[in-house]
Amino acid sequence: RCKKPMRGVSGTSKTKGRRYHYYECAGKKPKKGADGKRPPKCSKRNERKFELESTVLYILEDILSSQENLASIAADAAA
Repeated sequence: RCKKPMRGVSGTSKTKGRRYHYYECAGKKPKKGADGKRPPKCSKRNERKFELESTVLYILEDILSSQENLASIAADAAA
């Protein structure tokens, strides 16, 4: 949406004291610019840490399980 990176955040619930971990867009709490104004807040919803990291690991495993991809990565690293 706003194209800013996601950042890891954690919080503790007030009722049960449980700690929650999630990713939020860096545009959710924008800092003031040089003109002293804040840009509009990003409307992207937070992502649960476990779900996002599980998806990333699944995609990486898929990419790295291919011999062709591994050969290409090795060739790029050696260059």
